[in-house]
Amino acid sequence: MCDAATWVGDIISLLNLVLTAGLVAAAFCALVTWRAQVLGGRTVQLAEQCLDAARDFGVRIKIVRMEESKRDGQIAEIRDTLLEFQRIFLRLNYYISPPIGNDVPDTLIKCFAILDTNFRILRGFEGGNTIEATRATAQEKQQYKHAHDIFYGLSDDDQIASGFTEAQTKLGNALHPILHQDSGWLGKIIDKIVTMR
Repeated sequence: MCDAATWVGDIISLLNLVLTAGLVAAAFCALVTWRAQVLGGRTVQLAEQCLDAARDFGVRIKIVRMEESKRDGQIAEIRDTLLEFQRIFLRLNYYISPPIGNDVPDTLIKCFAILDTNFRILRGFEGGNTIEATRATAQEKQQYKHAHDIFYGLSDDDQIASGFTEAQTKLGNALHPILHQDSGWLGKIIDKIVTMR
């Protein structure tokens, strides 16, 4: 009788140990999954914000080229958009491995530098800081025309538009794996349950 009670007690202890180990393993797996979901969600959010900021940068350049008024304010908004993009890009690179190369922000910085430089040249002529364009020398007229064509994208090689278009394409390709992740078998089951409602 004593042997049977000891045997039952040993089995209960063993089951208790197995159950405890299973609960610890399940809790650990749940913690790892929760951390991956939180970091994955944060990474996706930053990737979306990064793409939005890059698109906003391109749209603002198109607007400043079309509108005649409030150019100083619009150039400042483009600069702010570029700074916002750089801030989000750095935060995103902190979460992903390997990080995205700096060629995308460098290209956008170059686009803004070209736009801003030629805007300042045009403003110098139009603001009366130099002699009027009608009385300007041939060299000054050529400088004005060159700056005008670059700022408005009228030259054969529009470095600004091609630059931010290329940067957006590179960024989209780099962020595609982040934005279109495979959710795994558990995620697919959850998605099916959610869509059945």
